[in-house]
Amino acid sequence: MIPAQFRKLIAELEHLTDSQTRYVEKLLKGTDSVSQLITELEERMVENPECPHCHSSLINRHGKVNQMQRYRCKNCGKTFVATTATPLARLRY
Repeated sequence: MIPAQFRKLIAELEHLTDSQTRYVEKLLKGTDSVSQLITELEERMVENPECPHCHSSLINRHGKVNQMQRYRCKNCGKTFVATTATPLARLRY
């Protein structure tokens, strides 16, 4: 986002009603515990990147799928997301 637009957005946030403020907070935090958990798993991938298949730390970002960052391992060539090899793998709504 362009910095000038961001400053304008922040200035507009001050004029929201209480219900609008709660709605914006809900959108920013995520609406359910699953999205919060996925966010925490993605943060873990940033802090300690590791391929769940070969445990190599040589990974690259490889696009996005369903709003989640996808990764590709340079060592084994397999792709994965932060939830791969966790109980949340292949979880559907």
